[in-house]
Amino acid sequence: MVQLCGRFVVELDGRRVEDRLPGRQGRLLFAYLALSRDRRVGRNELVEALWGAELPRDPADVLAAVLSKVRAAVGNDVVEGRGDVRLVLPAGATVDVERADAQADPASTLPIHFTATFDEPVHAFTSGVTLGGTADTSGATVTITQLTSTTYDIAVDDVTGSGTVTASLDAGATTDLAGNSSTASTSTDNSVDYEPGP
Repeated sequence: MVQLCGRFVVELDGRRVEDRLPGRQGRLLFAYLALSRDRRVGRNELVEALWGAELPRDPADVLAAVLSKVRAAVGNDVVEGRGDVRLVLPAGATVDVERADAQADPASTLPIHFTATFDEPVHAFTSGVTLGGTADTSGATVTITQLTSTTYDIAVDDVTGSGTVTASLDAGATTDLAGNSSTASTSTDNSVDYEPGP
């Protein structure tokens, strides 16, 4: 499990490893690779992501040192590649469902949007979303739209009454490309306050 929203958490093969990452640069590097896990990332891009315009004296050497420490923390099989680098997470997709960045909270209009972010590419899915909260979602409709190989938009419509609306993914909602079932979602911000407009 990799949790980037809220508290930073990295759990690989049942063990927490975020405290073993080398300082701010190590966490930022791992987070950037996690967000870009469906592709290989060049070293120049990593240098820019970590330091922007305030480059260290020898950015290539400093990046190599940070990469080496991150590999020591999480394993050489998790961070693969020498020139271009890619994060390879263990089998078994996990997901955080969060309120979408562009979603107003509180909301006065529908649909309400959530974002499901998996830690590796998964097959598209059309069900497995559980709604909750204090608003009436008994007649709500859910539309799932694939944004990338690892992110999906969950749009919730036909909510009646006012109150909170939450969304979560059930265990087994989808599978990764190797056929491993996803686990139930975790979240730090999967609730939106809904107050219908006039």
